[in-house]
Amino acid sequence: TVATIGAGAFKLSDPLNRVVIPPSVVRIGAEAFASSSITSLIVPDTVTDIGAGAFMYSSVTNLVLPAGMKSIGYRLCFGCQQLLSMNIPAGVTNIEEEAFVSTYNLREVVLPPGLLRIGARAFSAAGMASLVIPDTIAEIPESAFEYCQTLGEVTFGAGVTNIGAGAFYGDRALEVVRFNTNLVSIAANAFNDCQNIRELFFPASLTYLGADAFYNVQYPWVLFLGNAPAYDGRPFNSLSYGIYKRTGTTGWSDTFSNVSVTDYDSKFLFETNADGTLTLVGLNGLYTPFLQIPSQELGRRITGIGP
Repeated sequence: TVATIGAGAFKLSDPLNRVVIPPSVVRIGAEAFASSSITSLIVPDTVTDIGAGAFMYSSVTNLVLPAGMKSIGYRLCFGCQQLLSMNIPAGVTNIEEEAFVSTYNLREVVLPPGLLRIGARAFSAAGMASLVIPDTIAEIPESAFEYCQTLGEVTFGAGVTNIGAGAFYGDRALEVVRFNTNLVSIAANAFNDCQNIRELFFPASLTYLGADAFYNVQYPWVLFLGNAPAYDGRPFNSLSYGIYKRTGTTGWSDTFSNVSVTDYDSKFLFETNADGTLTLVGLNGLYTPFLQIPSQELGRRITGIGP
């Protein structure tokens, strides 16, 4: 009975298109199928341990990982450029460094809801179109999703407080970024060269922006909901529409990172009601594609919208 597929067992095997792994196997060694010509592989649920680089540089197009898997190892599918589909089991809590680098054709990545850690460069140059970070992740590490050329939107779960250096560097297709309300810091180069981001809503919790965090991101509409964050260098090198901040927030001047700052709430026109509350009756030179209606103006509640 075979219990282990040893390290490098099928490495460089060509031509080898298909392998049936028996249910007696509990472990697959490091680089077991590395640089092989295997195209499809189902790993039985009896397997509890898969070594580093087990499938790296292989020709695998479809990969089914065991349901009981808890951790995805270092460089598991590094350089698997033909990989089209793969499941990340629901019980996985850890994805090691460089696990899916250069999986250009992997169009869908579903991160499990209990995931606790993503390693540096884990999905560098991967091919997914969208990404949802689960609530259980606290930090996006360095270069985790850099050069993902087809990534169009990313949503950050409630637990994310820090976005690491170069985390989304060079993701030129990225248009939609949804920050959560608990985000504290965005490190240097995190979204550098993400040229097509359309809107940026920074939560009130944000306290720090790193140098070049949004370098060469020129055309988004930008709204800060809280106080001016501390920053290093120039988080923005150019913003065609400037920066908007909210009334009552602190630390702002006429410019931020050499970009002009405008009070967003000053663009609303109000009429005073008989009870002293306000009705929003119009806009004064506000051309943003989004509308964040304030709940109060100079301490008075806004209770209506009308002509």
